[in-house]
Amino acid sequence: MAWETRGTRPYYYKSRRIGNTVRKLYVGSGEVAKQAAAKDAAAKVKRAADQTSLAEFKTRLANVDQLAADVDQGVRLLMEAALLTAGFREHRGEWRLSRD
Repeated sequence: MAWETRGTRPYYYKSRRIGNTVRKLYVGSGEVAKQAAAKDAAAKVKRAADQTSLAEFKTRLANVDQLAADVDQGVRLLMEAALLTAGFREHRGEWRLSRD
């Protein structure tokens, strides 16, 4: 989205991707263009804020995922210890009771 001067007058255009090409769409000049430019600038600020909050959320979520992975590893270790002490053995990923 940009203001372009053609001759002596400024005009406001929006760039849009249509298929594989980028096309400039004419919005206008004067008051209509100023309102469209202000609306686009506000939308850009909102998108930047949304991206920032999404990045923060992903960081917090990654911390929770790491904590869950640590708990899972500890529980698996305790489960293996309990099964081994109960007389089970692991055969191709499956726990079976030992015959001995």
